[in-house]
Parts: sequence; structure tokens; C-alpha cells
Amino acid sequence: MYWQDIFAPHYGDAPELPYPAIKVSLDLSNKTAIQEWIASIENPEVAAKIAKHFANKPGMTTLLLPKDNVERRGLPKEVVQAMNIRKLVYSTVRPFYLILEALGIFLVNGNNTKLVSDFVQEWETAT
Repeated sequence: MYWQDIFAPHYGDAPELPYPAIKVSLDLSNKTAIQEWIASIENPEVAAKIAKHFANKPGMTTLLLPKDNVERRGLPKEVVQAMNIRKLVYSTVRPFYLILEALGIFLVNGNNTKLVSDFVQEWETAT
């Protein structure tokens, strides 16, 4: 319902239910984060609709988006602003982290504060 109400005018109508969805991790752990996200949205119409749907939630960590719409038009820029990129990177390359752990290199913690990319950037600046 939220896709139809918020994003359909800009990113197309959602298909009939049930439909395949893409899971997006969000970095909106509390009401303050949600309010800051809403305030950062450029389109006032979209911001008002998001506020209507999500402002009273205690936090949001996941959003499911219609796969067909995302494949055709891309992720809504409003959603990209709220994405938890570190969690997305970790979940995408999780098998590689399991291999690193098998080799005795432990980087994973609950907050995804240590990613391989953090160390690669340090190595590049050191050389």
C-alpha cells in the first residue's frame, strides 16, 4: 500500500499482490532518524506522504519494494537517502566474510563497524 500511495506517481504502479520484492535495509533506528529522513526529502509531496505512513513508527530497519518497479526505474532516491549501506554491503558479500573467518580473520560484529573496504582504503592511503 505504501508503494502505491507514496512512490507510484513517480516510479510506476505496483503489480498485483503477491509480487516479488527487494529487501532494503534502512538506517532509521528511531523516530528522530525517521523525522530527519523526512526533513531531508526534496519533494514536499513525497515527504508528506512518507510522514503520513511512517512518522509514528518507533523505527524502521527494512523496507520491501516491488522488484519489477525497481528493475525498471531504479530505487527511489528517497529510499537511497535512508539506506543502511554498511549492512547492505555486508549482506551482499557475507559468504566472503565467512571465508575470512575460516582463515582466522574476524571482522564481523553486530554493528558492521569493520568492513574489508575500510581496511582497503587505509592500505591505499598508506602507499
